[in-house]
Amino acid sequence: YALRKREALMSLGFSPRALLLAVVNTSSGEGHVVLTVDTDRGDYVLDNRYRDVMPWRELNYTWYERQDPDQGWTWVALNPGQTAPLAVSAISVSARELYLDPAKCF
Repeated sequence: YALRKREALMSLGFSPRALLLAVVNTSSGEGHVVLTVDTDRGDYVLDNRYRDVMPWRELNYTWYERQDPDQGWTWVALNPGQTAPLAVSAISVSARELYLDPAKCF
């Protein structure tokens, strides 16, 4: 899911540096991968567990690592239990464009 959504958003013109995969643990302790999108209004998450694009703060996840925006093939370890994805605000996309246009996400 996360890889397909990343490809779809890149084909629509979103910067690959704003579309980063992240490894999380769910509230039940399951490992899970989500797509994070850095926007001008903060980080959002596209997740197959939710129909809507969700602000990361609304998800009960523990964040462990995320792709490096400068080297997508490497991962940046987050502090175990960190509650926020890494900021990559220099390459933000418009939250309005992502959140208000479902055709760009689904």
